[in-house]
Amino acid sequence: MFEFASVSKSTVFDKTEWLSFSPVNGKWIYELYEKDAENGKPMRQAVERLFAMSMEERETIYTAIAHDMKFAEDPANGFQFESIGLEKGAQSVISDFFLYFYNVVLCSAHFALQGLTKDKFGRADFAQEYFSGKNKKIKYICPVCLQTTTNAEREDDIEHYFAKAWIPCLALHPYNLYFICPVCNERYKSMKRVFHDGIIDVRRVFLPYIDTIRDRVKIDFIHEEEKDRISLAPADESETYINEKIDSFNQLFDLENRWSGFMEYYFETRSSLYKSLDFSDIDELKEEMRRDLKKAACLAVNRPETYLETKYLEWIYGSQLKAFYSNMVQKDRNTVVI
Repeated sequence: MFEFASVSKSTVFDKTEWLSFSPVNGKWIYELYEKDAENGKPMRQAVERLFAMSMEERETIYTAIAHDMKFAEDPANGFQFESIGLEKGAQSVISDFFLYFYNVVLCSAHFALQGLTKDKFGRADFAQEYFSGKNKKIKYICPVCLQTTTNAEREDDIEHYFAKAWIPCLALHPYNLYFICPVCNERYKSMKRVFHDGIIDVRRVFLPYIDTIRDRVKIDFIHEEEKDRISLAPADESETYINEKIDSFNQLFDLENRWSGFMEYYFETRSSLYKSLDFSDIDELKEEMRRDLKKAACLAVNRPETYLETKYLEWIYGSQLKAFYSNMVQKDRNTVVI
């Protein structure tokens, strides 16, 4: 649509010219444009405002949209979004047009057009496709916080990494849509912007589907007098902008605080388990923990929700074993969180 508007000399959305320009997809788009549906009114008005603009203005809008759509292609070169710098009238046209299609496709129960879809399509169908193949292993966990859900296909939210209200042309971009649990989405990320420090440069943030954060970030466990906590740290300190990426991600989802809250639970459950085995000395505990770690490492490959507890167990085994054993064997006193 915006490419067509940038080259058309017409001041109205001409059907014949449009179908000649886009014979494959043009028909169903024009079908939606022609529908006298109330929810399509902002989209129709956006198209009318677009064609009332000068060709220079239209070309500027199209160039910005085409540029922003490529944000995931080469993030290492300091990509910056252009549509957010357009004047308000242009941004309004973009928003009304793209958010209409987002609301129709992913927020309505079903979406179908003659000649476009064999069956009705909606959020449930999108989710079913998303959680097939290699995404099947995250069907029962949140990919951000790694906490379990009964069925992410039904329960998780379709979230925009870059807010659709901020960059609406990415509202249906596949690299800007991902499923996360309602807690991560509503309680933590909500309307936060990815670039929390105001510097808009994709080199400074993690990108969905491109960055595997678990490979780029390590978990440091810190022993403090009151309680243990974790800190997210670079796996490779030499990686450019890695600290900024971690800061941005933690600002969005508060994982350091949230994951630190599990430390006492992990200690209590592990302590109770090993105490029930009635070890005679620390060497027996060490051997049992070694076997558990071996099994946990294998399990974590297909059960990502066990990753955090496995890392905690590695930390206990590697540097806190004596303190853990001492707490475990003490009787008649309150548990000390190591």
